[in-house]
Amino acid sequence: MLQSKNVTKVLSLLIAIVLWAYVIAVENPPTTERIANIPVELRNVGMLTQNGLAILEGENAMVEVVVTGTRSDISKYKDQVGATANVFGYGIGENYVTVEVLMPAQLSRPEVRPSRILVNIENLVSVYRPVSLTFTGEAEPGTEPGNLTVQPEQIEVKGPKSLVESVAYVGVEVDYSEISRMGSTLTCVASALDADGNVVPKVELSSETVSVKATMFNTKTVPLSVDITGEVSGIFEVTGIEVPPTIKIRGPRNSLAEIASVKGEPIDISSVDTTSELRIHPVLPDGVEIADDSRGLNVKIGIKGITKSSLEYFSPEIEILGLPESLGAYINTPSLMLNIAGKEAVVEQAGKDDFVLTVDVEGLEEGTHVVQVSVVHDVALNSLELIPEEVHITINAVTVNEKEIDEEINEEGER
Repeated sequence: MLQSKNVTKVLSLLIAIVLWAYVIAVENPPTTERIANIPVELRNVGMLTQNGLAILEGENAMVEVVVTGTRSDISKYKDQVGATANVFGYGIGENYVTVEVLMPAQLSRPEVRPSRILVNIENLVSVYRPVSLTFTGEAEPGTEPGNLTVQPEQIEVKGPKSLVESVAYVGVEVDYSEISRMGSTLTCVASALDADGNVVPKVELSSETVSVKATMFNTKTVPLSVDITGEVSGIFEVTGIEVPPTIKIRGPRNSLAEIASVKGEPIDISSVDTTSELRIHPVLPDGVEIADDSRGLNVKIGIKGITKSSLEYFSPEIEILGLPESLGAYINTPSLMLNIAGKEAVVEQAGKDDFVLTVDVEGLEEGTHVVQVSVVHDVALNSLELIPEEVHITINAVTVNEKEIDEEINEEGER
């Protein structure tokens, strides 16, 4: 009994399969199917280029298309289903462009999702960027590439404005192992890179490759000397001069063996007015170069502005010299200003007692005279200025009592 039921189940299954095969093979009923990840081809991109425009976003858009047809037709023709978007007439900015479906006549009733794609358009611009060489791998100790030439040295970068502006340089990589001591000429792939070294997409380079010539050189570190000439302006103070003690050079082994030290071109500091770093230009024989570690060596010059101060002196504080006992004198100019400039520590400690102001009236007769004021001191200054430099002084004959009164007046003024 059980065996009879099993036979019945098997026969039912076989009948169902035969009926399904009949429907598929003979009747072939219509059905609907989703076809995903269909790339959208943009049309008339060349027209944008002619108008000075470029596509920033939208070139890699994908859509899903729903089609209707018999199972056999869908299976046969679904690979021929495509999608396009016509960008003719669109301008700068974000544009939503309608997607059109391309498919064989055997399929029908297409539905596309999404029905529109975003196409972002910018101005088409071009700039030239320098070619920068980067070495990869490991060089033998005491060696590095030299005698380098790169052609072209600059490459035109073309594309959407925002992307082109983000390109900092065109990068080229060379492996150390490809460079020989006899010299090598290499063809290297060029890449548009931003300031962080990342590849910038969707831009065109006027040259996809760069020719690089290089020779593997030996390196050597030797003493460095530089003559410092000139003097800074009197209103400044040099606080320090630092010259790198050594320099690393590269070249053929035989050439390096003859070099015991390197001297830089003299550096004139007469025009320096602030703390600065002045580039050193080493004098090297032909075939010898500055090694990478020593590129951009500078002499550091420390400059400090001179400190200034002013001291006021009143007429009684000016000493009168060469006056006969029979004559009296008094200074009509009420006061003078002594301006001093020098090192901060010196100027801050300097006071009025460190300077003696005098006028010499020897040989002058009674009357009013204009006399030069002299300043005596032993303070180390950069500059000293007295304003005014001359005073008006009156000389007259006086009695003993008048002279005593004048002396008392001067003593009172000093107090």
